[in-house]
Amino acid sequence: MRSLVVPPPLLVQLAMAAAANIALAGCESKCGDVDVPYPFGTRYGCHRTGFKVTCDRAYQPPRLFLQSDGPEVLAISVRNSTVRIRATAWSVAAGNARDVRVRILPAKLRPYVLSAARNSFVLVGCGFQAAAQTPSRQGAATFGSCAPSCPADEQLKLRRGACHGVGCCESPIPTGLKSFRIRFSWQEQNATARPPWVTPGASVLTVEQEWWRDRDNVFAVKMSLLSSGNAAGLVIPAVLDWTLNKSSCAAAAKRSDFGCVSKNSECLNSTSSAYGYVCRCNDGYDGNPYVSDGCQGPQRHVGSDSRFVGPGK
Repeated sequence: MRSLVVPPPLLVQLAMAAAANIALAGCESKCGDVDVPYPFGTRYGCHRTGFKVTCDRAYQPPRLFLQSDGPEVLAISVRNSTVRIRATAWSVAAGNARDVRVRILPAKLRPYVLSAARNSFVLVGCGFQAAAQTPSRQGAATFGSCAPSCPADEQLKLRRGACHGVGCCESPIPTGLKSFRIRFSWQEQNATARPPWVTPGASVLTVEQEWWRDRDNVFAVKMSLLSSGNAAGLVIPAVLDWTLNKSSCAAAAKRSDFGCVSKNSECLNSTSSAYGYVCRCNDGYDGNPYVSDGCQGPQRHVGSDSRFVGPGK
């Protein structure tokens, strides 16, 4: 049996068609290295409410940001209903504050929440005790507390060790977190042994768990924050969950703006940190369920050449 070989130009056309099908017709589907799938979009008519993103071409390559003043976007996943963003590390000078409020996301940035399942709360530094609490309107529950040390006689553990109390500690975060408060109790600077290269103070961040499991990443962040209190040169990721709106599938299906528009797609009530509904392609299909014909069948491979021909029939 002869193999069907697809000419390279046709392969390019097929690839372009597949990429274009993640966005609405006539809308940008990429900003720099980041795909922009609908319901996200860079201009009016290309996105759903709350899903506007800004492609800033002042950078080379261009960078994508949530809305106009939100965090930088590193990746968008329609399948997981997540946005991977560039996280911020907040620095607190030793002894200058006892009660610090940290806002992870701008108040008007909806429908995004920090993913409890995919992130950790991290404190870097030494010479303090700290307790992180949810906002008072949520009951001011403590979700993370620690007192990291920086012993001068444990330099190797301080530099290369995991985030388990030596120069760094971490804890899970609660569901739906957008801001929190940290209460510090500072020790006298002479009360704890500390290598001279370690800057007094604390750094606070939320970070993607999977990325944080890599000890090389932990090392880079710890060294930067312990030595200078600054990690601006590092790209530290965090993950946000999102849903289309705060409706169940049953309620959303009755609305004219119901989001699961592709054939071979289904609606799911979200089980993530964000309340509402999301759409998925059915088993055996892949693509974007939020655009017409966005869920495509498996790719067919014909003959030993194994070149992509098109969606299965």
